[in-house]
Amino acid sequence: MIWNHRGVRSGSGLLGEVSSLSASVRGVLLAAVVGFAVLIAAGLFGDGLFAGPEVAERVVAAKVVEPSSCTEPDATEKVTFTDGGKKREATLSACGHEKGESLRVAVPTEAGPGGLTVRSAESHTGLDGARRSIGLGLMGLACAGGGFYAWLVTRAQRPVKVS
Repeated sequence: MIWNHRGVRSGSGLLGEVSSLSASVRGVLLAAVVGFAVLIAAGLFGDGLFAGPEVAERVVAAKVVEPSSCTEPDATEKVTFTDGGKKREATLSACGHEKGESLRVAVPTEAGPGGLTVRSAESHTGLDGARRSIGLGLMGLACAGGGFYAWLVTRAQRPVKVS
């Protein structure tokens, strides 16, 4: 490396002088470009980025057969409901209901004959415009945080001028 009369390191003759300020500016610009590229890719990736796929469901009335205490980890309850004239039993990921309590559950339209898992009809899963906006906003904050970190790292690597 070659140092000029101002104490600034010079690169090869093709690149000219490289100052610590331009290096940090380049680092911040690079981080900003990469962050915006990530945001654009996330926006173009599709609707399923921050939400699961839509599942066709129908809402039915169910009764709690085996309640579960909310102190248990991964608490599940057993519920029964009538589906096409047949009584069916399913697992509900919930807790705190009383035995015999009636509630509404969402059952997949394509429910097979085997074990079945249902969800509370009051909860919502799937695509939601608010989730997508919030997810993209949080991703933008993460990109800005990464850019700020890159700026701090490049700023910390500046050579100290000795008088």
